[in-house]
Parts: sequence; structure tokens; C-alpha cells
Amino acid sequence: HMLLMRLMHKYNENKGLYENLRRIYYDTIHAFAASIDAKDSYTRGHSHRVSAYSAVLAREMGWANEDVEGIRIAGLLHDIGKIAVDKTIINKASPLTSYECRELNSHPVVGYEILSKIKFPWKGIPMMTRNHHEKVDGSGYPDRLKRSDIPLGARIMALVDAFDAMTTDRPYRPRLSFREAMDEVKANFNKQFDPDVVQPFITVIRKEVRREVDNPTIVPLLQEQLDSVSLNRMLEGFPVV
Repeated sequence: HMLLMRLMHKYNENKGLYENLRRIYYDTIHAFAASIDAKDSYTRGHSHRVSAYSAVLAREMGWANEDVEGIRIAGLLHDIGKIAVDKTIINKASPLTSYECRELNSHPVVGYEILSKIKFPWKGIPMMTRNHHEKVDGSGYPDRLKRSDIPLGARIMALVDAFDAMTTDRPYRPRLSFREAMDEVKANFNKQFDPDVVQPFITVIRKEVRREVDNPTIVPLLQEQLDSVSLNRMLEGFPVV
């Protein structure tokens, strides 16, 4: 009986230590995300939104809980390479020079190099970071990968990263409306964005608008009211896979 009590005490002690370590780990990641967003006055909260959108989309696509957690972390850290990019380039309102473009476009590789040195309990985080600016037609960067050569997590993040960029104010333009953003997604369907990711993204938005989910993630952050009728109208003529 005493041995069992001792074992239980040890178990609870270790559990407490594990919870503390876990909290420190997550707090550190959130602090990283906040420092990335602080470099760009226009993207406050961008990393947290990309993280939340990626996780809800991965869950809709049937990912296991552990993998959903991995993409949530990748979303928080996807722009970590921007810490090596000059703040004036990130916040520039006028068109970038070719040098400035190269500097900005280096951030996925820098991010990959930073995150490759960390032993994450989830797989694929460095590669998702490296490839979140790839396009399914092969015109993205840094590796000009096509379709299924791009990790699925990176294809998810490519869509939600672009969607959040479109629906928030940027130095070079005010935010787009939801309709305008979805028109852009439609125009880049099967070029920039993977149809296998766009369709579940639309499903998530439909479910949230119809209030079929307890904790909507995307729609509350859009700064506009959507209803099923207007949503159907906006999504008319959307390509079906």
C-alpha cells in the first residue's frame, strides 16, 4: 500500500513537472510568434491567425490530433525567418526593389535553418516553414516545387497565409472584403492554391456561417457579417474538384 502511494506521489510529481515544461515550451513559441509579428506593424496577430486557421483546416481534412498540433505550432513560427529581414523592407508601402524582394523572399529558408536546429515533438515543422510560399503550379519559392511535392501542411499554410494577408490591412493596400479575397482564391485555384485544400477551407467557412461548429475560428475574425445566402452567392461558380 505504501509503495503504491509512493508511486502515485512520484507520478503526480512527474506529471506536474511535465505540465510545467509543456507550458514553458508553448510560452516560448508564443513569445517567438509575438516577436515576429512585432517587426511588421501591419501583421499583429498574423502568426496566431495562420496557426488557428491551419489547425481548423487540418482537422477538417481528417488529420490526427498530434499532427493538428504540429501544424498549429508551424503556423505560429512560419514567418520566423523574417527576424533576419530589415524592418524597413517588411513595412515598405511602395514596390520593393529586386534586392529587397530577394531579402524578403529569403525568409522561408532562414526560418527553415533556424527551426531545423530544434528537436520538435512533431514532424515536418521546418519543411512546412520552408515551403509555405510554394505554389502548386511550380511558380512559388524557394524550391519551385509542384503539387504533391509540396508538403500538405505547407499547401494548407500557403492558402491560409495568403487569405489572412488579403483580409487584413497591409502597408501597400487596405484589406480586401471576403468576396474579393475568395475571388482571388478562385482566380488562383489550381495555380497558387491546391484544390484539395481550397474545398475543405470552403467547407469550414460554410459550417461556421451556418453555426454548425461550437467555436468558429475563421468567420469571427473577418470583420464582416456573413450569412448562408450571401455566402452561396459569393461562392457561385467556384470550381469543384
